[in-house]
Amino acid sequence: VKKDGVMFFYAPWCGHCKEFDPIFKKVAKKMLKNNENIVFGKMDGSSNDVPYMFPPLKGFPSVFFVSAYEKYDPILYQGDRTYKSVKDWINRHSSIFLTDEEKSGEGGDDDDEMPELPEVMESYQDEDMEDSISGKKEGEEDEPPTKDEL
Repeated sequence: VKKDGVMFFYAPWCGHCKEFDPIFKKVAKKMLKNNENIVFGKMDGSSNDVPYMFPPLKGFPSVFFVSAYEKYDPILYQGDRTYKSVKDWINRHSSIFLTDEEKSGEGGDDDDEMPELPEVMESYQDEDMEDSISGKKEGEEDEPPTKDEL
């Protein structure tokens, strides 16, 4: 299953990171409740190698959105470090589309039901393959080939 990802790079000594950490956790917790197609990650960018798909970090905190369909083109977050701003930014970039009900967590489980099937289903297994290939219909007799005159 393809999933979007949000990656938070921090430094333990960074005051901005310490302020942003509870906001990031709140966004992750609330969004995971309604969307199983997203993952959140957090990594100490000062003492670990940053994965090659991310551009060099210019400061902390650095938050990137990684689309399920464009893993090698992460998007750097450059907005306010508020719950609403981060959540809206993630929803704008999400490649896994949810209905408004799913985003708010109110969606029902109607999709799991089997659709109604017709009483009688047509079968194509009884066809005569030779007739299908030659273009003959059932009941037609073989006719001698006629000569075309020019």
